[in-house]
Amino acid sequence: MRERGMTDRDLRRALMTATSCRLQPNGRWRVVSADLDGDAVDMIVVIDDGVIVVTLFDD
Repeated sequence: MRERGMTDRDLRRALMTATSCRLQPNGRWRVVSADLDGDAVDMIVVIDDGVIVVTLFDD
């Protein structure tokens, strides 16, 4: 997260204001949103044993 310049607040905002959330065939969720600066954020979200794991990626 830090390598991409994303703060905890950016991540929280992106997850709370997602513009798209699609279930993938592998059971993960692809989430599209924006950070606090309005920059696009693409994430893969997995919920595993009550833990939310978020991976940020570039298209």
